[in-house]
Amino acid sequence: MHGLTEELVIQQLLKVKWFQDLSDQELIDLARRGRHKFYSRYSTIFREGSFGDSFYVILQGQVLCSSNCKSVSVTLSSGCYFGETALIAQVRRELTASALEDSVLLLFKLDDLKVQREQTQHQIIMHVISRILETVPFFKSLKKECRDGLAEIMEV
Repeated sequence: MHGLTEELVIQQLLKVKWFQDLSDQELIDLARRGRHKFYSRYSTIFREGSFGDSFYVILQGQVLCSSNCKSVSVTLSSGCYFGETALIAQVRRELTASALEDSVLLLFKLDDLKVQREQTQHQIIMHVISRILETVPFFKSLKKECRDGLAEIMEV
């Protein structure tokens, strides 16, 4: 586990809002299902435009998520997550993710989360749909609550 204790992994998972309502045992099970991936400094996790099917939680280190097309750049650190859009559909990545320093990530595929509470899966899917709606000009001007409401009734 790259020197990370199960307790530390669970602490980082608790920073993800969808996992905060899980019981201690559910968190332990989730931590064990995730795949620990080590990325050395400056290595690429995935590239903009590549197909994705994984979601990542940063356990240790820093990751730069950037886009040449959108002129976006954001640095994420321990406890942050990215790539969740790939959990509801196989999509092309909108960003390039690169390790800014030696980093340990916990990788999840949708099947890793299916054994969690149905409510957790639902929250993830609703969050992702709402974020997708944010990118559509027609829906962008709506308040977050309205987009979240639309996400509840949409089927992907």
